[in-house]
Amino acid sequence: MKRAVFTIFLAVAVLLLISAHEGPLLRNTETYSAPKLFFGEGDSAISLDDMRGKYVLLTFWSSGDAKSRLSNIMYSSLASRNTGLEHIGVNFDTSPSMFKEILKRDNLAGSPLQVRVDGISADRLISRYGLKNGFQSFLVDPSGKVVARNPSLDMISDSISAL
Repeated sequence: MKRAVFTIFLAVAVLLLISAHEGPLLRNTETYSAPKLFFGEGDSAISLDDMRGKYVLLTFWSSGDAKSRLSNIMYSSLASRNTGLEHIGVNFDTSPSMFKEILKRDNLAGSPLQVRVDGISADRLISRYGLKNGFQSFLVDPSGKVVARNPSLDMISDSISAL
């Protein structure tokens, strides 16, 4: 009986994920439009579309993944020093209080461009951006195209200096 309920639950979850897909999946071989990204409401809403004209570093991270957490800190610092660059940190922690505490420790508290997602929203982003083992970062150009996965600092510097 428990197995049947689990199977039904899993099937419904898969159908929800498939029906919720709103954009192209990121591929590794070419540049593609960045999948849709929108968080929040009203004046505090964050949309990747609203950042057209600038490069955007999009970092997916978790408190439990030290490498992704360090990348988030580094990219946030880099964006604060460059006017042609924005940084959005997307956190997958299940605990809102853990997320808030880590932001304080990493000196990122109060940043509107650090957001936490969980549940179906997290599953959608994981699917749309093709996230697998560990978390990753993406460089989105001013036209909204993903131009690099896990970009190096040199690549980022070269890109924003060309603006």
